[in-house]
Amino acid sequence: MRIIHGVGFTEEDRKGYAKVVYQNIFTSIQAMIRAMEALQIPYAQPENMQNAQFLLGVETYKMTVMEAHHARMIKSLWRDAGIRACYQRRREYHLLDSAFYFLSNLGRIAAEDYIPSDQDILRTRVPTTNINEYCFLMQQVTLRTILELPWFRHTSIILFLNKTDILEEKIASSDLAAYFPSFP
Repeated sequence: MRIIHGVGFTEEDRKGYAKVVYQNIFTSIQAMIRAMEALQIPYAQPENMQNAQFLLGVETYKMTVMEAHHARMIKSLWRDAGIRACYQRRREYHLLDSAFYFLSNLGRIAAEDYIPSDQDILRTRVPTTNINEYCFLMQQVTLRTILELPWFRHTSIILFLNKTDILEEKIASSDLAAYFPSFP
């Protein structure tokens, strides 16, 4: 909404999102590493077993920069046929929907002068536990999101936002009848 109807993001805002992008990358690669073991998928390159063990030891929430040695390990894993096979089975474990995007753009993201683009920011995932309010001016009318109104102060809210492009991608690679037996 801020990008479409608001003023967008300042360069300082963008720089703040870099940390979130790095954390999403580590969350994704660690999820796939754990899934490799659970799904019993071997690494194609033996050195990636060591890379995987090293990266599992990284505390994701502490990531504020993408260090060169981390980027090299993640790139090596992302090129590994075993990890790619694991990615193809992503419906069998939890993986951020932005994993492919971020891992495929790691060269750009790992650059020292990296500043997240609008697309990078849109693809980040941050667990939210609070309410945020943003005001927008659309065609001379100010719209306020209903996020801090008094009625919601003591109310638990779960907000689900789905993207149809991601749904279409998942449907193409999933057997819906396995999840919805009445599906034709």
